[in-house]
Amino acid sequence: MKRLILPCILFIFGITFLIWPDASVLAQNAAKPYATRTPQSAPGPTRNAYEVLAAHKDLGKFVEMIDDADLKDMFSGSPDEPVTVFAPSDDAMGEIPHDMMKRIKANTASLQSFVKYHVITNSLVASSAIKGRKVSPASANGEVLMFDGTNKKSPLKVNDATLIQSDITATNGVIHIVSTALVPPSLKAEPVAPVAAPPKPAAPLPPVAPAVSPAAKVVSPLGFTASGSTPTQSTTTSAIPPAETTTGAVPEIPPETQTAPPSSQPGAAQPPSDDNSKGFSLFGHKFGW
Repeated sequence: MKRLILPCILFIFGITFLIWPDASVLAQNAAKPYATRTPQSAPGPTRNAYEVLAAHKDLGKFVEMIDDADLKDMFSGSPDEPVTVFAPSDDAMGEIPHDMMKRIKANTASLQSFVKYHVITNSLVASSAIKGRKVSPASANGEVLMFDGTNKKSPLKVNDATLIQSDITATNGVIHIVSTALVPPSLKAEPVAPVAAPPKPAAPLPPVAPAVSPAAKVVSPLGFTASGSTPTQSTTTSAIPPAETTTGAVPEIPPETQTAPPSSQPGAAQPPSDDNSKGFSLFGHKFGW
């Protein structure tokens, strides 16, 4: 038994000597610092907000609105002027009613107001800043947006739109894609047509007496004057026979200038008679037999 124990002890010591590292190796390893592994961070953005929007395949209509409003510089600024953009998708832009789109594109001011309502300037608003909060920041056009992240079971909301893709970074800001276009309240209201002032009443015209030409004045034998207007009774009588009043105006003859028929004047010569009766005339009377 004792003979077996001794060889076993020697065998164990031999194995230990062979596998035990050298003291110099242990000293060198002790002098080396522990190597630390740092995780590689994702590369930073290389394009500004306008370039990121233009490169996205689902934001073409919103980019067209930016170009039409001449606001490209707002999205192409430096990192010192950051922007937060809530960009509506092409489907969201297509859901804008026709009359609403007509008001948006009515002029440059309305178009710029629509685009600026999707932007917050000089601020970076990540999705984590909206979660659990309900805030009302001012947009670039001066009108207020409404953030709602209090409902944990639903996506984050901006006004009536939900964030369908968030935290797209750019060199000068962050972009969130929303499901509905954000229309400023000032463009939602129907324009009220101005009430026309009632027309002023025209000044009454002064009465004008009808002009009657003396030559056109006709005096009828019944004592009425006919001059193209309403007949009025006249106190002047006329000696003109009725047959002559129908043909036009006939000047009146004063009574003193009228002459009696030759037969009414005594002593006047009588025209020869056509009958063959015999007799004579005396003082205007004819005597026959």
